[in-house]
Amino acid sequence: MQNKRIQILSTKVLDDALLANAADHEMDILCLPFIDTVPVADKATTDVISRLSDQSITAIFTSSKAVAVVAALTSGSINWNIYSLFGATREQVHKYFPQSAVHATAADSASLADEIVGAGVKEAYFFAGINEWIRFRRN
Repeated sequence: MQNKRIQILSTKVLDDALLANAADHEMDILCLPFIDTVPVADKATTDVISRLSDQSITAIFTSSKAVAVVAALTSGSINWNIYSLFGATREQVHKYFPQSAVHATAADSASLADEIVGAGVKEAYFFAGINEWIRFRRN
């Protein structure tokens, strides 16, 4: 019986250690990033985030890039109540906003939403992408 290696295409550049580990397990991963994101913060977004940086808000982050952009616009000097996804997003939150309280993290958006609803959050700002933010309120 012939041993066939698994071929994987990743659209993100992966760590060399991960690629070596995959190769040891009969997996060849080709990294071919084809999405390039560029942070853009227009005046309206900059003004809103600047105003929010002085307030005590609940912020939801589902993008590590959004965390970095918000941090750049606030100099990281915020004290927010934060909900975020696991992994790179949570790491960026801890890196840029160490004084903020991370109330919950989750592996996916649906689970994070359950955490937020379960906590009884009535109003929050959702930073979903590099230049996207959404404010929501519940009665």
